[in-house]
Amino acid sequence: MVNSCMVDFDADIYITGSNANLLSSELVTYLGGRYVEFHIFPFSFKEVLDSMPGADINQAFQLYLTKGGMPFLYHVPIDERSAMQYLNDVHDSIILKDIAAKNKVRDIALLKRVILYLMVNVGNTFSSGNISK
Repeated sequence: MVNSCMVDFDADIYITGSNANLLSSELVTYLGGRYVEFHIFPFSFKEVLDSMPGADINQAFQLYLTKGGMPFLYHVPIDERSAMQYLNDVHDSIILKDIAAKNKVRDIALLKRVILYLMVNVGNTFSSGNISK
């Protein structure tokens, strides 16, 4: 469908997001090699500060530590509960759609526990034996 739109209309088409069916290695097949891939990353602290003119740097840093750098969270005023719900939805979407579906993981609860363990221990040395325990 995308290819037919590119042929029928004089337009640029942007496909955004990420899911298990359209990872970058598969885009070549679906789009016939006629695409340009852009990697979009979360905001750095400097970009968050730039989006908050006149903000106190200490408060902005605390906000960045709790909310992270997802641009949506700085685009509109959003309460703490809604911000956490958004971050949880993004996290679950990545785990369920991108990782679990792509790799045919059946035990999602175990996958979530392993990911949580890795996040909690990101600065520690650990082995696969530690993870399996």
